[in-house]
Amino acid sequence: MDVDAILEQTQWDTFWMPPDCRIIDRPELQYSVCARDVESLNIVTRIRAPDPELPRLFDEVAAAHAGRTSRVLVVPGNRTDGLIETLQGHDYRLTHEHGAFSLNVSAYEPREAPPGVVVRPVRTRQDVEGAYEAARRAFDNDTTPERTEDELREHLRRCTMPGARVVRVVAWERGKPVGSGGFTIYPKLKFGFLWAGCVVPEARGRGIYSAVLTARVREAQRRGLHQVGLYARLGTSAPIVEKQGFVRHGRMEYWDHAAERKRIPNSQ
Repeated sequence: MDVDAILEQTQWDTFWMPPDCRIIDRPELQYSVCARDVESLNIVTRIRAPDPELPRLFDEVAAAHAGRTSRVLVVPGNRTDGLIETLQGHDYRLTHEHGAFSLNVSAYEPREAPPGVVVRPVRTRQDVEGAYEAARRAFDNDTTPERTEDELREHLRRCTMPGARVVRVVAWERGKPVGSGGFTIYPKLKFGFLWAGCVVPEARGRGIYSAVLTARVREAQRRGLHQVGLYARLGTSAPIVEKQGFVRHGRMEYWDHAAERKRIPNSQ
């Protein structure tokens, strides 16, 4: 199986989605529905239908995602002229372009953390909070809502439970989180899907990203995985992972339909 197909299949496994999400899963179509306006929770992850059937399927998706931003994952395995025409006809627009990348874990050359930096896996509540704090600062996303107690507890459980399929590491320096990254394990594919690798702005350029990646690759090796991979955004993350030795494959795109909301009159 080629890497593009493996990466697409990692997106079909919805075990990680929160309990307030509903999953519609049929051979021709898979998508999730959530009352929250979060693109990653209202997303079409599989499309396997002839072009003439696509308008009907996206009428269904539009009704399910009404009032929220809807996202569609477009990859080599589903991209056709008919799909693009259908997306445009349903007011979807191309918003993010990514490359598909993979790394053979047996060929990776590890890179140690710089002096004073310790990279360790999430094992405690403090580790979970540190991972979220590093990601919030690294991705400059001050609008992200605070995680609830239940969300923090659930993330810790998924990282520490027996047979855990979620691995997350945090880089610490003088007691502060300066980087983090995670990956999800797909045992049948012998593959790890990497996500949220990051370093806070003031700590960049010192090898911390490489150390966070090394920690994840070592854990992948320990779990018997053959490859790790990710979707890296072109122009930003893609050049970084290429320097780390990742091999580029095909292309992945996010097509989004903005949430349609009624204007609320000014109450003054």
